[in-house]
Amino acid sequence: MRPRRVDPALLAIVGEGFFSRLSFGLISFALPLYAYRLGLSLTAIGFLLSLNLVVALALKPLMGAAADRFGRKLGFTVAIALRSLVSLLLVFATLPWHLFATRTLHGVSISIRDPAANALIAEHGGKKAIASAFAWYQTAKSVAGALGKTAAGVLLALTASNFS
Repeated sequence: MRPRRVDPALLAIVGEGFFSRLSFGLISFALPLYAYRLGLSLTAIGFLLSLNLVVALALKPLMGAAADRFGRKLGFTVAIALRSLVSLLLVFATLPWHLFATRTLHGVSISIRDPAANALIAEHGGKKAIASAFAWYQTAKSVAGALGKTAAGVLLALTASNFS
C-alpha cells in the first residue's frame, strides 16, 4: 500500500490553524493579566475573554453564507488578514476599550475563518479521507493552543521580575 499524497492546500490550512492557535494561545494567557494591569475588574475581564466567541457565534451563519457567495478562499484570506491585524492592534492597545474593540474584531475574523476553513478542508481532504483531514486540523489546533498557553506561562515565569 502506497502512502496517500497530501494536498498542499490542506497542509497550508492545517499549518495556518496550528500557527494561528499557537499565537492566540500565547495571547489568551497574557491578555487577562494585561487587562487587569489596565484596571479592568475580574467581571470585565471575563466579559472581555468571552467577547470574541460571542461575536463569532452571532456572525458565523452570515459569514458562512458570505463564503458560499464570494468564495471560500477569499473568506479564508480575509480572515487570516484580520487575525494578523488583531495581533498588531493588541501591541498598540493601551486603554480598556482598545482591548474590547480588538476582541470584537477577533470574533469577526473567527466567524469568517471557521466556515471557510471547514469548507476548504472538506474540498481538499479527499473523498476517502475527509474525516482524517478534519481530525488532523482539530489535533493541530488543540496541540498548538496548549503549547501556546504553556509557552506563555514559561515566558512569564522566566520574566516574572518584569511583571508587576
